[in-house]
Parts: sequence; structure tokens; C-alpha cells
Amino acid sequence: MDDPINMSGEYTYDKNGNMTKDLNKNISSISYNLLNLPTNIAYSSGKSATYIYNNIKSQNSGFVIKTNRK
Repeated sequence: MDDPINMSGEYTYDKNGNMTKDLNKNISSISYNLLNLPTNIAYSSGKSATYIYNNIKSQNSGFVIKTNRK
């Protein structure tokens, strides 16, 4: 591994301890619902993954959306 971990800048967390950014995986933001389950992951490439859950807290579906069109 050529890139050592720099905890102060590569990862950020919200007040509940949820990761909101991971520069090592090119994740620019992660949004969470009221149950602290991830609902949207945005990547620096412009792609994003959206997750929808059913009423028993299990992941119902996830899909990737390309948001920038060139």
C-alpha cells in the first residue's frame, strides 16, 4: 500500500458516528435516514448509490445512478 492512512483528512463522521466521507474509496458523501441506515452514497466520479429499506430495516433495493452525462 503506497498511500498511508491519514485519519484526520481521509475520513469524516457525523455526530452519531456514521461515516460521511471516505477519500480512500472516492466516496464524497454518505447520507443516512433517521435509523442511521445509509440512503445515498455519492462518489467523486459523479456516480451515486441510493438505498431503499422496507419497514423491517432490511435493505430492499440498491441501485447506481450516473449523475453526470458527458
